[in-house]
Amino acid sequence: MDILNKKVYNLTPKIQGNISENNIPIENLEVTLEVSALNETNEFKAITNKNGDFYFNPISISTIKKPSMFDQKMVSTSLTIKNANHYRYLWRSYLPGYEILEFMSDNLANLRCDINSREKYFIFKSNKKNHDGYEVHTICNLHGGIESGYIEE
Repeated sequence: MDILNKKVYNLTPKIQGNISENNIPIENLEVTLEVSALNETNEFKAITNKNGDFYFNPISISTIKKPSMFDQKMVSTSLTIKNANHYRYLWRSYLPGYEILEFMSDNLANLRCDINSREKYFIFKSNKKNHDGYEVHTICNLHGGIESGYIEE
């Protein structure tokens, strides 16, 4: 195997944020990041500090294998917390391509989340022709979307 032919697929940017409840930071809350791409799923965990802050390094996959012709070239990113036996999405997306989009970097670098917020959807503009946009589900405050609303319960 020739390691010089390795390809790096950057899947997520640096992720950091803050979790609170009615503006009071939540300490020792487990945050789970799950990233699926190229027939591989990776899970990472972080714990909020006394200020309610958490952090994940950027995620990438390095491989000599090329995606198969059946590969959908999609990346599933899920950032969750568990609150009173309910899982809440800080970020949930299923996006095309193996590239980090600008709205991801802009929002995931500074997530602000209140654990009591209702889940919302945000749609971000796509530069691709005939594409409706990229959808993200979250309880956090995001910016830059062209449309947003609450998820029906």
